[in-house]
Amino acid sequence: MAETDTSADTANATIETAAQPNDNSSSDTATSAPPPPAKPESKRWADEEDDPPEEPEKKNDAPSISEPEVNVAELKITENKFLDDPEDSNISAVTTGDTPYTSASSFEDLNLSPEVLKGLYVEMGFKKPSKVQAITLPMILTPPYKDLIAQAHNGSGKTTCFVLGMLSRVDPNVKAPQALCICPTRELAIQNMEVLQKMGKYTGINAECAVPSERTSSTSIQSRAPVSAQIVIGTPGTIKKWMSIKKLGVSRVKILVFDEADYMLAKDGFQDDSLRIKKDIERFSPHCQVLLFSATFNEIVTNFVSRVIKGGGNKLFVKKEELSLEGVKQYKVYCPDELTKIEIIKSKIFELGENLGQRIIFVRTKNSARMLHQTLVEDGYAVTTIQGALTVEDRDKIVKEFKDGLTQVLISTDLLARGFDQQQVNCVVNYDLPIKYTSGPRTHEPEPDYEVYLHRIGRAGRFGRKGAVFNLICGDWDELIMSKIEQYFNSPVTEVQNTEESFEVLFIVMGCTQTAEASNYEEPKIETIHVGGKVLCQDCTQGWNEWVHGAKPIKGGKVSVTCMDERSRVVYYGSDLTDEKGQFDLIINNYINGKELIPKLCSVRLVSSPDATCNILTNFAGGRTGVKLNRPSLMYRDSVKYTIDPFYYTTPTCEKPDTDDHSDNAHGGHY
Repeated sequence: MAETDTSADTANATIETAAQPNDNSSSDTATSAPPPPAKPESKRWADEEDDPPEEPEKKNDAPSISEPEVNVAELKITENKFLDDPEDSNISAVTTGDTPYTSASSFEDLNLSPEVLKGLYVEMGFKKPSKVQAITLPMILTPPYKDLIAQAHNGSGKTTCFVLGMLSRVDPNVKAPQALCICPTRELAIQNMEVLQKMGKYTGINAECAVPSERTSSTSIQSRAPVSAQIVIGTPGTIKKWMSIKKLGVSRVKILVFDEADYMLAKDGFQDDSLRIKKDIERFSPHCQVLLFSATFNEIVTNFVSRVIKGGGNKLFVKKEELSLEGVKQYKVYCPDELTKIEIIKSKIFELGENLGQRIIFVRTKNSARMLHQTLVEDGYAVTTIQGALTVEDRDKIVKEFKDGLTQVLISTDLLARGFDQQQVNCVVNYDLPIKYTSGPRTHEPEPDYEVYLHRIGRAGRFGRKGAVFNLICGDWDELIMSKIEQYFNSPVTEVQNTEESFEVLFIVMGCTQTAEASNYEEPKIETIHVGGKVLCQDCTQGWNEWVHGAKPIKGGKVSVTCMDERSRVVYYGSDLTDEKGQFDLIINNYINGKELIPKLCSVRLVSSPDATCNILTNFAGGRTGVKLNRPSLMYRDSVKYTIDPFYYTTPTCEKPDTDDHSDNAHGGHY
């Protein structure tokens, strides 16, 4: 993004010429980091493996065709955005070769096309480059287009740098991929695509998003047309898949971007996939420009990147002590136990902080996300939750509702820690502090994940707004992790007492009051209730493990739901038939004759099975007697979803009672 009232003067930026391209003296400008763990980590991004087998459908939501003529002088700036680039930030840039670079004081200095300038001014509402943009954009856009490794503050406009680079380097008349941007998550890829489409609205440049989707099979990918969009943004697994089946050609690629490059090239990240993609592109385009952007680069990744970049490339770094955002205040609250953590979220973050804007609560694992979600929802708090076990459609819907301001509190694993931009977020809660992942039981001192911590707190106070981060400290290990984080960034974190008075004063001092958009927020009104599950067939002659794991789905099985009122009168009855996977999805109108249903008074049960060999009701998960709707698994703005455990039928032979009178364990055959 770009700023409007912060000077683009780069007097504090030191630009030097490296004596030798591969000289390691430039490492003085890189972020220092603690020693690496003894063993390489096996953790994938956030809480999930990237890119499941499903492949995405082709999207045709490309930017509009450019207008014939654009008069830049007549353009009107419609929005005033700014960034919180610290005035005294010591940005250190090191260049290679003899190419002179002049910092840009305006976007006109960059010789951008009139169509791109119109997108910047009219669609994005920018006024002039931020400090980071003023330094890096000349390096990106000036021949001979050297590679670039760029580190800068969260919210300083890195996305605008590489999006402008891609829009400026491609030829709209060539209908083939010329720019590739690779991101660690589908959420970040989609977000970058939205920025590109907005900024490139008048250029006539087409773009396509390559992210995993559950609705597209490998067969449909094989039969689709080759990618002809000039710019492709996606995740590494999907991009590698498209390249391997020759649907994504890379022979004309001029520019390759790695967003969140420290993770993309880390051993515990996507290093193998990223290097394979880079190698395949350079086979056909040896002069392809490579851009690496992130807010964090530890020493190990920095040294590795410097070796794989041609001639060392140009580099831009910020001292780690200056990376934490000026506008984001960090606090720590000591909690004697985990229950106190939850009570603080309820009584302080929700109730006392009701005038805050949107809030994100970060947890470490999927199980923690589920537990916290269920606990808050059961107590009547409106929250949504995103984590890697959800379907991609659910993830997209939850993110969209949050970005549209339809929901106010989002629980998230580190899936959204990096790059997630939402202006209305001004409060982040670290329910769990981030630590480096190690497999097996925890037997040694935990090592903080400094980069993830910095990315998490960067979700608050975006675009120069004020923000606050609350770290909930529970136990000696949390205290040790917090202490290491404070030492690493050389930035003490203020302690807040767990009292109403302390938080009330703090919220006033913070000035984190909600914006006009957030003040119009209304509590969500649930319109529909979804109930989903499976109906399976089991053979009772098999062991317990076979009951649990060896079941086959029943197609056409009937499942019903009956809802009562408080006087035990039936107010709703409905049913659904299972599909070929044995799945059912009951959709219930939450209002019957103007009265709201009470989910806890609704019961779901098995009705019938069309399978002649498997039609005996069992009571596993309450299939025969019925199961009540007690705990929702997902909540949206206007709907709630209950996912219940599988129901089972069994074979008629399993219904036959055991009549062996000589057996001490004789029992009936009902299962």
